[in-house]
Amino acid sequence: MFACCCAESAAPAEVHTEERHDGGDESPGDAKLGGAASTAAVSSSAGSKSSGMGQRDGSADAEEVTVGTGQKVVIHPVKKQEAPAKKPMTAPAVERARRTSAPMQCPLDEGIYLMYSSEMDSIYAQWSTSPEPSALAWLKPSVAVPRHKFKEDGKYYEGWIKFVCIANELPSKLMLLDNFGACGAPDVQVLQLASPGDASSAGTEYVAQPIGEYNALYDLKNIKAIAIVPVTSTLIPIGQPITPQKFLQMGQGEGGAQAINMR
Repeated sequence: MFACCCAESAAPAEVHTEERHDGGDESPGDAKLGGAASTAAVSSSAGSKSSGMGQRDGSADAEEVTVGTGQKVVIHPVKKQEAPAKKPMTAPAVERARRTSAPMQCPLDEGIYLMYSSEMDSIYAQWSTSPEPSALAWLKPSVAVPRHKFKEDGKYYEGWIKFVCIANELPSKLMLLDNFGACGAPDVQVLQLASPGDASSAGTEYVAQPIGEYNALYDLKNIKAIAIVPVTSTLIPIGQPITPQKFLQMGQGEGGAQAINMR
């Protein structure tokens, strides 16, 4: 009797035993359990994928991942946000007036003309207050030109400078001759830029001194520069310290000036 009861109780267990197949139906409880497991698997897979993408550079494309239930889930990578590019600091543009090199039309006027002499086969500069139709070129001064440049034709002072500067090539001494009135030549001042007499300060500062004595030789060896200006000119201070640059600038503005480099 006891054995029969055991047999009866064992039989239903064998009747309720089920074999699960791939295509079989699932009970509601199993479906819920499977859905939860699938969700967890997807979340775990997505998290691991997202972590992997974040560890790289965040620039990979979206990928499809197959979870345990056979479903395919699209995982989008997490992109790293980059900071906006810094704009360079630039100063505001300022429009400035510039001298243009574009050619322009202009009538001939006073200035320096480049002339050609066929008899001498040479060219020379001609200062003129009126146009020179036969000139080869024209320099239009941008500043006021001293009147004596036109009165003496400019070549008078230039001739003096070229004559004295021969001493640069051939060391010489200079003597002035008192023949200006006899030949009708304009009288001039011959100024030299020399070092002071004190040897300790020689070469550090200079003073302008006149060469005004006729029939006497002047040594040009220790002279820094020379200027030839009209006899009435008072622009260059006599006996006062002056820089070579200022001396040459004033001398060229009044007449002519040139550095002396005797060896």
